Amino acid sequence: MSSDGSTRDMLRCPEAQDVRTGVLLPSADAKQHGYSTRAPRVVWAFTVGDAQHGGGHTSRYDLPAPIVAAAWRRLGYEPLVIVVAEDEQHAARLRSRNADGIGAVVELRAMHVKVLVTVPAKGKSPGQTGQLVRMAAVVLDDLWDAEAVVVTDADMMPLSLPYFLQARPHKMTVFNYGILPDQFAMCYLQAPASIWRDVLGFRGGQPLVSPSAAVEAIFAETGEDGWGTDQIVITERIKQWSGWPARSHTVDVPTWQHWRLDRMDVGPAGAFDERVEKWSSCEVPATDFHMPYLWHGDCHGAAHNATSRVMRRLFDSHDLARLSGYLWREMCA
Repeated sequence: MSSDGSTRDMLRCPEAQDVRTGVLLPSADAKQHGYSTRAPRVVWAFTVGDAQHGGGHTSRYDLPAPIVAAAWRRLGYEPLVIVVAEDEQHAARLRSRNADGIGAVVELRAMHVKVLVTVPAKGKSPGQTGQLVRMAAVVLDDLWDAEAVVVTDADMMPLSLPYFLQARPHKMTVFNYGILPDQFAMCYLQAPASIWRDVLGFRGGQPLVSPSAAVEAIFAETGEDGWGTDQIVITERIKQWSGWPARSHTVDVPTWQHWRLDRMDVGPAGAFDERVEKWSSCEVPATDFHMPYLWHGDCHGAAHNATSRVMRRLFDSHDLARLSGYLWREMCA
């Protein structure tokens, strides 16, 4: 599927071959065959408002969602986004037409991205529910029959199609293998939904109705271990799974320098502009963009400018205009 926008400024490097344009709408394949089967899926979750990061920072993890969704569609993946409310009243407001004024949810719906709003699971905070529900979502009807499900982070923009095509059908693929000494990074784990359920130990024969019920069914005994709860738990479950390592596949963390466009390089003292220039000119391929923290009111600050610069290389003029307009409304208006 493509749009009628200009592609003049889009990336021309090998890792950008065969990417989609017209990412404001689902692909024809996704619409024709149903989101739950043929189209590879990607799922992440976020809470609304300020969220505490493990490094001590706070961020708005809702703000990147439409841009991240567009980046995944560019590679052919159809997103499922789960929004974790504070309580039932907050969830009702988020499900309303104006989504309680949360621009990211309104924009995702305009893009026909499937958005599920949930309350926290019993005994879990909104933050911990958001960590765990992206894995538990494989027991929901939306993903039950999916042939490929990527679990990812809310602030990771995928850039390289060849990198993600290294996943193996009918296996649990751990991307960036070796980036951490004793855990599997949460940013990219991919498997058919059936294998995900086997790894997670779900024995039910029918999909569950709600995301919170899915978390309760799979992670009832999981305690509050801070920011890395999900990473710790899924590493343990994959390693204890009977299919590890025979039914698994690992994609090693890239070995070349500056393989990731990283928010750590954004700012006056960073080298982000140089990194983007080398990526844009095909000198150094990049697998993904670890987005900087986005804030309301940070208009044309370092985070806004860095995000805009990457977007200009990914999307045709029609898609870019819409996404840039969203970013401006959220950060400048």
